[in-house]
Amino acid sequence: MKGRGRVEDLDYSVDLREGQDLYNHASDKAQEDLANLGIIPRDEPPEYNGAEYDGRLPTGVSKMTMGELSDLMLVCTKWADFIGGMHQLFVAKKRNFKEQLDMTRAKIRKTKAGAKADKDDDTIIDSRYVQINALYMEICEKADITEHVYAAARRDRDYVSRAITATQTAMESNQRVESVTKTAERGSKLRGRRGKRR
Repeated sequence: MKGRGRVEDLDYSVDLREGQDLYNHASDKAQEDLANLGIIPRDEPPEYNGAEYDGRLPTGVSKMTMGELSDLMLVCTKWADFIGGMHQLFVAKKRNFKEQLDMTRAKIRKTKAGAKADKDDDTIIDSRYVQINALYMEICEKADITEHVYAAARRDRDYVSRAITATQTAMESNQRVESVTKTAERGSKLRGRRGKRR
């Protein structure tokens, strides 16, 4: 019919800025929904000995008392939770920015002319593409770095856990030795008294 375009002629593509806003809104909405469910990542590192814990274990862990180890274990657990939550947030943002990057590439490439290789080159040097790609690379680096820090945090937590187990074992062993020693001493005293009676 006159005045009406065919369905295949209609352009349903979104504006570049609108598309990026939609992706950003999706990310914000996801975090908002999680917060409403009470799922809120720890937003600051724990404290240890009156200062922010930086992820580095103190020296002499193997010589600590059970109380000191318990305090350190709590800090290590909170630190691992903090870094783990941060890492997952960066991973989620990485996926979001990858979608934005792909959309930006497609939108810009459609405006370029020439052979395929020329269109590809012109796209990746376009300032709009470079801007979103720089943000994507920043998030990628944060995701990669926090992944390694998170792995180290879990190793430290496991190390402190083993130290607690070793300390508990040593304490139980000492208690058994003391018990056996006291029993032997009581037995020796009883035998001594009996010998005197004879």
